[in-house]
Amino acid sequence: MEKKDLLNKLIEYLGDDFDSNNKCCKELIDIWAEAATKFRASNPDECCLSTMRSLLHFFVEESFKNDYIVAKHPMFGDLFEIRTKGFEDRYMLNVKLHKTYKAAYEKTELEYNKTFSKRRYASYDSFRQIRSRKMKKKEAEQ
Repeated sequence: MEKKDLLNKLIEYLGDDFDSNNKCCKELIDIWAEAATKFRASNPDECCLSTMRSLLHFFVEESFKNDYIVAKHPMFGDLFEIRTKGFEDRYMLNVKLHKTYKAAYEKTELEYNKTFSKRRYASYDSFRQIRSRKMKKKEAEQ
């Protein structure tokens, strides 16, 4: 893809989020597009592409370490689900991947801490008690 085509697609993609009067932003996008087209033109091998994908994820993660960005299928749900349902859903996903419930909880807590720089629950026992109360309440409502 040529740089001009890439720039047009970027501006179309950004739509209303792009301030076309912002000279600094335009220049930075231009620099990025130049680098991206040079990289693509060099015909990198699969190993190099894999490394670049890893660097992209690392960059995004580090750039927004203190901000929770709600993207498509975010780890802990949308802004309304983060504190309750999001943690629970992530825990249930981790249950399928770990041998014990406690290991799944610890993994979920680690992910939550990495995302929000704090723990969600004080301990596994605390999580279990709260989850148990919620389940009993749900059963009573049915």
